[in-house]
This record gives sequence, C-alpha cells and structure tokens, in this order.
Amino acid sequence: VAGKRGDFDVIVDMVREHRPDLIINAAAFIPNPTVDACKDHPKETIVGNVAFPLFMSHLCRLGNIAFMHLSTGCLFDEQREYDEQDDTTRGWDGYCGFYVGTKLLAESIVHTYDKHYILRLRLPFDEVDHPRNYLTKLTKFDKVFDHVNSLTHRGDFAKWALDLWEKRAPFGTYHCVNTGQMSAKALTMNLGMQGLIPKLPEFVHSPDTTGAWLSNAKLAAAIGPVRSVHEAVAESISNWRKSE
Repeated sequence: VAGKRGDFDVIVDMVREHRPDLIINAAAFIPNPTVDACKDHPKETIVGNVAFPLFMSHLCRLGNIAFMHLSTGCLFDEQREYDEQDDTTRGWDGYCGFYVGTKLLAESIVHTYDKHYILRLRLPFDEVDHPRNYLTKLTKFDKVFDHVNSLTHRGDFAKWALDLWEKRAPFGTYHCVNTGQMSAKALTMNLGMQGLIPKLPEFVHSPDTTGAWLSNAKLAAAIGPVRSVHEAVAESISNWRKSE
C-alpha cells in the first residue's frame, strides 16, 4: 500500500497517462495471522485502510473517474440477513475492532463521491490453498468458532465487479456474497470428508464473536442470478489445489 509521497505521485502519473474510466481499489492493510492484529499496527492500518482510499477517492473526483472500493462484510451479525440499507451492527459506538472501524471510516469517505461503488465481501475463498483463503484457514485451526456466515467466492467476486461496471449498474453499495449462508462447522466437516484436514478441530462458541449474514438481492437485481454458496464451496473443495 502506498505510504510515501513518491508512491502517490506514481499513481497520479499513471492515471494521467492511462485516463481510465474506472479505478478499482483492492488495496488494504491486513496483517497476519488475522485482522485482529491491526490494533498492533495502527499507523499501517490507518494509512492502508483510511488514508489511501481517501486519496484515491479524491483523485477520482478530480478526474471525474468512477471509483470502485472493496470493503468488508464484517459489519453485521448473524441474527438475520442484512441488506445495504440496514445500519451496521458493528461500529464505533459498540464493538467493531480496529480493522472494521477503519473500513467503516473508508466507506464514509468514499460515499461522499457520487460516482462510487462500495463492494462488501465476506470471508473470501476458492480452490487455491493459500493463507488468505478462508478454507485454508479452517484446515489450520485447532479451534473453530461455529458461526454461520455469508461467504464470497474469489473468482465469482471478480466477475461480479466487472459485471456491475459493464452493465453500468447504479452507483452505490453492493453486498458481494454468494447466495445463502454456511456454518463454519459444516464447511470444516466437508473439508474433513475430502481428507483435507488430518484431525477435526474443536468447535466452540463465544459471545464475543459473531458471524455475518448479508443479502445479495441488490447485486442479483443488477447483474442477474448469483450462484449459491453451497455450489461454490463444493466446487472449490472438489478442485482443491494444495500449495507446494
């Protein structure tokens, strides 16, 4: 993520040279092993998750360029399915965590520019074994919080983002998740049945953590049917590509 003046100058020069119609910001500061570590890296988190989106949004405003910003679906709980019009259940006036807090600030900044898309995704996964893949994470944990979540297939997400732009969908916020939800336990059991987990973890419950359910009805209305999370997960597991 750009953090020095020279880095920002390079981006300005690239925009001047290529004159894009749309800029997609997929940059963020996400430390290992989880976003909980953001609190230990406040400067990097603020630069990557607040200052950089502010800069990019302002740059797009000056150039009259559409701006697509990747945000998070970790703004809600699992009491029900939430749509884009619902107030977030996690925020600065309650528990949100440093990472989620900065993503909320970024959304409020991007929202001030009328030619924006905010895409909220949740627990991205696919068939590629990688530390950032939610399925990979489930194969590594000794304990798993058994919450029910909306999930985002990475390849599907890329297609949705491009479809929104190609169809010139109305600007605004979109929940970019596969249709339906799955529990962490069901996912882990499916991984175990395919021999991808040598030993099943302990499934635990905690009042301090929650899943998140997001409705993708607005996305589907804009681009057409969105495949189910169950289909996307089954395909990913059956085509699993173990890292070297």
